Amino acid sequence: MLAESRQQSEDPEPSGPGEIITSQRNFAIIACQRSGTHLLREILNSNPQVAVVAEPMTPNDEPDTWHEFLELLPPERAVYLDVFEAAALFDEYMKFVRGCIRRDCLEYGGPKQPSLSIGLDVKYNQLRCVNPMYHDLRMRPFLLDYFQQRNFRIIHLVRNNLLHQAISIVLSNLRRIWRNGDREVLPGSFHLPI
Repeated sequence: MLAESRQQSEDPEPSGPGEIITSQRNFAIIACQRSGTHLLREILNSNPQVAVVAEPMTPNDEPDTWHEFLELLPPERAVYLDVFEAAALFDEYMKFVRGCIRRDCLEYGGPKQPSLSIGLDVKYNQLRCVNPMYHDLRMRPFLLDYFQQRNFRIIHLVRNNLLHQAISIVLSNLRRIWRNGDREVLPGSFHLPI
């Protein structure tokens, strides 16, 4: 857990490296894959005061991911040994995300207002992606403590019908399509091996 003794600034935009971001405006959507986060993200991104980053802990070529952010850093800066270094680095990442949103607002549903709420779509299996090197794996994931310390709101999204979720997982694996961003009708029918 992050130490309570660290001073927290009320300014959501830190003016220098190592300053802490606290904000009532940031939030995280925490859920399992195939639980409806894509639809929720699209709905929230339609608001000019909200931008939700699509699975930022997934290593892919999207410019706003945690892994892409780490790639931009000198190798010695991309190693974070304890919770304080991890928190400072994740604060920098949140500033980086804000810059990505300003540069490419169309990826987040269109132009955004300066008083922007940033959301992170984080899956259960991604919660430990930011754990510092010296973090006991039996402890709760660092990101949960970070979200608490930085006053993130948490949206815990759960799909009630687990059978529909399982079918969605099987179909997406059979089709090799995990999201349909262009709203194209997918042809064909599939036999579920149940």
